[in-house]
Amino acid sequence: MKDLKKIFAAKKDKIELQPGEYEGPITIDSDGCTVDGHGATLWSKSGAVLIIDADNVTIKNLRVELTQYSATETAVEVRGENAKFESVEVFGQVKGLKNSAENWNLPRTIGLGKFAAKVQNEFVCKINVAEPCKIINQIYGLKISADTLPVGENNLQFTISALPDNIILFGDFFLATASGFLRRIFVTGRSEISAPEVHQKISVAEKVPAPKKNFNVELAAKGQRVSIPQTKKFQVVFEDEGHGGMEIDAYIFLLAANGKVRGDDDLIFFGNDKSFDGGVKLAEKICGAEVDLQKISAEIQSVAICFAIYGENATENFLKVKSPTVIIFAEDKPFFEFKLQVGNVKAIVALEFYRRRGIWKINFIGAGFAAGLKKLCESYNVEVN
Repeated sequence: MKDLKKIFAAKKDKIELQPGEYEGPITIDSDGCTVDGHGATLWSKSGAVLIIDADNVTIKNLRVELTQYSATETAVEVRGENAKFESVEVFGQVKGLKNSAENWNLPRTIGLGKFAAKVQNEFVCKINVAEPCKIINQIYGLKISADTLPVGENNLQFTISALPDNIILFGDFFLATASGFLRRIFVTGRSEISAPEVHQKISVAEKVPAPKKNFNVELAAKGQRVSIPQTKKFQVVFEDEGHGGMEIDAYIFLLAANGKVRGDDDLIFFGNDKSFDGGVKLAEKICGAEVDLQKISAEIQSVAICFAIYGENATENFLKVKSPTVIIFAEDKPFFEFKLQVGNVKAIVALEFYRRRGIWKINFIGAGFAAGLKKLCESYNVEVN
């Protein structure tokens, strides 16, 4: 970082970076400077990551990223005149550039869920773009219906070729603008022989929550307990910025006063996707749960929301998941954001809704199980063969 700042402080006409990652923020204050990133990443936890405080500056082949999922915060701030960008991937907003829109609101990930193996599947999602874009598709086995998008809301048809059983679909596509910026969207899914075929219009992108910072969501701390508003309906969503193709699933445990399940039906997962009383069910097309507290049986004193990596690969763990975060929505409005810092584990107890003197509250737990799903289930008295 010290060397990088010295490079920019030298006020050279041309700066060439070696591939790699560099922590910002960085300010360019030399008129006529050209920066070639050669694919390097310039990052910061919060913006602005790159500040251009000079005229006639050119930036190319660089990735600029806000790492704390702050898509609505400024990543690149242009204060000078005649700035030019070429093949610059940005995660965050670009402020101050003439003829370039500032209010982008894209999903970071589009989750297609499980779909039928060995047959073609089709999804339709909506993408809202702030300026005209060209689509650059890098996903093998997936076709996108359009090559370009006009300003506004667009329907995109995703056609997935017939994949073998138990294949994870993971890749990304870019939205490229005339202003020289690239914006990346990840697509995930999984083929299963027992899953239904998908040949209907499903607005997947709408089911992915908008970036949290757009709503000034309050951050929760591990161990924090909070009262909840009068509303009784909540959605709990797991998000990350990359997980290397691992499949992460939600598991919800309905617990009696002794902290244990009453039976196997009190575990809600992809094999039992909703509770008997209708109070808890898996969220559709995203990793998470929907909770309606007013429907939950009086015998249930707490609802534990957990997430686990699917499969028995010993090398897969949450250390390989970038920025794992849980978002709570109350009646579709963002309520709390909880960043998970759990280390080398395969299963996580993220939080729980619990009753105290007849009033529901939330406990942010953030505890992990290195032994994975089996140990997690056993802790709540669910037997796993």
